[in-house]
Amino acid sequence: MNSLERKILDKVENYLPQIVFVVVSLIGFYIRFYLRTIVSGDAHMCLMPWYNAIAENGLYTQVGDYGMLYQFVIWLMTRFPGIPNLFAYKIFSCFFDYVIAITAAVIVYRIDTDDKCWRSVAVYSLILLCPTVFINSAAWAQCDAVYTAFALLGIYCLDKEKYNWALVFLGISFSFKLHAFFVLPIFLFYYFIKRRFSIIRFLIIPLMMVVTALPLAFWGRSPLETFSIYAKQTSSYPLMSNEYPSVWLLMFSENNEAQYECMGAVAIVITVCVLALLMGGWIRNKYMPTNRNLLLMTFLLTYSCVFFLPSMHERYGYAYEICAIMIAVILPKTIPLATSLIAVSTCTYSAYLFCSDVDYIKLSWLNLFVYVIYVLVLNKELISEKEEVSDSE
Repeated sequence: MNSLERKILDKVENYLPQIVFVVVSLIGFYIRFYLRTIVSGDAHMCLMPWYNAIAENGLYTQVGDYGMLYQFVIWLMTRFPGIPNLFAYKIFSCFFDYVIAITAAVIVYRIDTDDKCWRSVAVYSLILLCPTVFINSAAWAQCDAVYTAFALLGIYCLDKEKYNWALVFLGISFSFKLHAFFVLPIFLFYYFIKRRFSIIRFLIIPLMMVVTALPLAFWGRSPLETFSIYAKQTSSYPLMSNEYPSVWLLMFSENNEAQYECMGAVAIVITVCVLALLMGGWIRNKYMPTNRNLLLMTFLLTYSCVFFLPSMHERYGYAYEICAIMIAVILPKTIPLATSLIAVSTCTYSAYLFCSDVDYIKLSWLNLFVYVIYVLVLNKELISEKEEVSDSE
């Protein structure tokens, strides 16, 4: 080997993480570009008609059932008529795929583990190349990446003890989608266990929802309308499950409105009880939300919300799947569990987008099994960290 060749290889070795970062970024871009022409049912029936309605009539009246901030974003899309409406949606969502991947990498880098750099690159790569991530944005044209990105930024700021910013980002997440509610429990737990800020600061969340709706005042809309939009959403899908393999599919032979009327409120109460049991156990045992624990707890609480609440769609597991990928990198023994989660969601995505034949009952059993194992494994991790801290003291 000559000296020039050796120098080149040495440079490659020294900058290998950066090279992987660039290569994965390009591959992720190519995959999303390749999927750009797929028109999902939601895009055909909702997103594209919303775009056309807003382009023609502005925002004087409610269009669709999304929050006012997202409606304003759609209006901004119409200001660029050279970009087809479907592509505009997908570009916006795909941009936040990268925001999520970078934010997740930074969060993992802050966790005290070996090979921080490589772990961060691994998280970035796995998220960008995760099927449910690029299908959600590039094929489905959904915006789950957007609210999840802001929620994740909120978790990052919470870990950094920048509480105002954490709640600002969570408020923006709520402004895009009500599903940011899935992440709210970890903020409440953090508030109770850490006691570093007043509960009054939670008013930042609705304040941000109002502030981000202010642009629509130009069309005579009240920013407070954002709350009525979400109130209507809570009763829009009166089924125990909307294609999400939840625990309720294991309890009812049929999934209809009558069962929701009978059991919907009960399911919500049960969900609150499950969350209370988890957080109550952590409080009783004084499990502190260190940067690693904060990630584990966020995952368990978010997963519990989606798994036990009624009316969940297949896409609603998006946020906890991102957390599962991050956890798999810092705790490799959870890789089979994370893989199973992604496989379950990929099957449900395929059923909707490509009319694949899916057995939701079997997926629900698998989801239940994975959930139980996660609860056992991650709570054991919380115990072990507490013991390590006690021994060091």
